[in-house]
Amino acid sequence: MKMGWDLRTGHERCLTAWNKSDDPSPGDFSRGIELHVNSELVMRKGSQEYYKAGPYNGQRFSGTEISRPNPVAVTIFVFNEKEVYMSYCLKNKSLISRVFLNQTDYTTQRFIWSEDTQTWNLYSYMPRDFCDTYGCCGAYSYCDNTQLPPCQCLEGFEPKSPSKWSSMDWSQGCVRKKPLNYQQGDGFIQYQNLKLPDVAHSWMSRSMNLKECQNKCLQNCS
Repeated sequence: MKMGWDLRTGHERCLTAWNKSDDPSPGDFSRGIELHVNSELVMRKGSQEYYKAGPYNGQRFSGTEISRPNPVAVTIFVFNEKEVYMSYCLKNKSLISRVFLNQTDYTTQRFIWSEDTQTWNLYSYMPRDFCDTYGCCGAYSYCDNTQLPPCQCLEGFEPKSPSKWSSMDWSQGCVRKKPLNYQQGDGFIQYQNLKLPDVAHSWMSRSMNLKECQNKCLQNCS
């Protein structure tokens, strides 16, 4: 099964949950490929983005928690002038697997059939935790489930509304403590093991190296 876009016709293939367990009409929970320069897997509640898996890095969607090779399936991602799509290919052809969009708790679940017990066993699901929810901490912040509170401002930023932040409302995010000044040494700080921010409005160069990319970005202080 392909999930994605035919760029020649504009046709989209996506998954949509049932409205209810006994009502097969389309619900408001969907899963598909968001079409832009760094296309990625997205889940939505209606038109609202609920989960993003991050751009594909050649092995997996970069924002997914699973960093080890998948022993069950291989993810195939194709991005060319004709189509953009993802699909799964089971490594063991004897396995039976299905993907289920759960309208009740807004998760995507993968099940594998057990011949021994004659039941469907849950293998994986997403979102996996609070930090997987798209935009849960607001602008210029990051989410870390090992910290309390899980939402933290990036270095050089502070809560936009300290009173709301202290009451566990992080929706307004963070703001800069002082304006950027690249002439005085402001630049980039490296963060590891974080999901990339929204890349829907970013651009990509296939010819630049990292140093050239850094210099280009430093020319734009916005």
